[in-house]
Amino acid sequence: MDIIYTQELDKLMALQKKDRRINSMREEMDLIPLKIAEIEKDMEAKKDLLEEARKRVLNLQVKSREMELLIKEKEENVLKHQKELNAVKNNEAYKAILTEIERIKNGIDSLENDEISLLDELEEAQKAERKRKGEFMEMEKGKRQEIDALRKRSCEIENVLKGEMESRREMALKISAQLLEKYEYLRSKKGEALVEAEERDGKYFCSGCNMALTSKKSGELRKPNVIAICDNCQRMLCLKVAPGSFKEENEK
Repeated sequence: MDIIYTQELDKLMALQKKDRRINSMREEMDLIPLKIAEIEKDMEAKKDLLEEARKRVLNLQVKSREMELLIKEKEENVLKHQKELNAVKNNEAYKAILTEIERIKNGIDSLENDEISLLDELEEAQKAERKRKGEFMEMEKGKRQEIDALRKRSCEIENVLKGEMESRREMALKISAQLLEKYEYLRSKKGEALVEAEERDGKYFCSGCNMALTSKKSGELRKPNVIAICDNCQRMLCLKVAPGSFKEENEK
C-alpha cells in the first residue's frame, strides 16, 4: 500500500502528538531514579570526606594522649631516679644517675615540643572537621530537598500519565483498525510513524530517512487527505498542514 486515502489524518497526527507527550513524560520519569542515585552518590562522597576529617581528629587525639602518657611516664622515672640519689653511696653512681636524669629531662623537653606541634595540628584538624561538617549538613539539606522534589515530580508524572494513557486509548478507538495497526507497527519499529514530506528544489523527501519520493507519490501527496508510504523506511508521509507545518503542529 503506497498511498492511503483517508479522512483520519488529523486524528493520526493528534495521536502521534499524544504519543510524543507520553514518551517525553516516560523519559523524564525514567531519568528520575538515575538523578536520585547520582545525588546520593555525591552525598556519599562528601560524607566520606567528612569521615576522613573525623578520623584524622581521632587519630591526632590518640597520638596526643599517647604522648601525654609517655611524658608522664618519663616524669615518673625522673622522680624515681631522684629518690635513688639519696641511697647512692659512691660518687660514680651518683653522677651516673644525674646523667640519666638529665637525659630523661631532655627527652621530656623534646616530647613537650612535639606535643605542642601535635596540639596545634589537632586544633587545625578540629577546625577543618567543623567546617566540613557545616558544609556537609548544608549540602545534605539541599540535596535532600532535591531528592524530595524529584520523587514528588515522579508521582506527578505517574498520575498525569494515567490520564494521558486513558486519553490515548480513547483517541486510538476513533481511528480505523487498519490504519491504527500500521501506525502502531511503524511506531514500534521506527519511533516516529508519521513524518512530513519535505520539499527541496521541487522534489519531496521523506524527513525520516531523507529518501526522495517518486514523482507519482509527490503528485498524490499534493491532494488533500492523502498519506504516502516511503519506499525506503516505510514511514507514513504527509505534507505541511495549514496554518503551521506538520512539525510545528506536533511540537505544540
